[in-house]
Amino acid sequence: CEMNPLFHDDGANKNDVNGDVAIFNSCCSVVASLIANYPKQLYGCPSPLFSLLLSLLTHLLHANPKKGLSQKTLEYAKVCELLIPHKDIFKKHVVGLILCYIQVLNKGMNPTTKSRLMPSIYALLDMCSDFETRQINAMIDVPSKTLFAPVFQSYQKFYQYHGQA
Repeated sequence: CEMNPLFHDDGANKNDVNGDVAIFNSCCSVVASLIANYPKQLYGCPSPLFSLLLSLLTHLLHANPKKGLSQKTLEYAKVCELLIPHKDIFKKHVVGLILCYIQVLNKGMNPTTKSRLMPSIYALLDMCSDFETRQINAMIDVPSKTLFAPVFQSYQKFYQYHGQA
């Protein structure tokens, strides 16, 4: 019940920015600990994990950019980056998170939110194979492709691993 203000923005918690950030960071910390310490146990039940990640992402996408967004997106990016070593198992589940981002991008996203979420989106894209990338491309409409293309191109240019270490 302490998480209800996080996942249901009904305005009851609108003045408690620190509490909202603390709850969000706590959720991310628990998820990060699970991924770091119990990844093999999560392999058998990725749906609850990605349902929670989707809820956290949805919260970020609809959060007020002036109310702790910077700190929240940083914590979410850490969680997304912890998933990368397990991309062979989780890559097909990442597609839903990216599609959620694209859907909000298509409806109109605050530029601050968009820029703060880039590290998370890049980490999620890094988990996708060519198959998942083609799947995402097939599942979005032309306007969404137009809006997502610069994000994907900047990922390829600045983030994606291209060679030897």
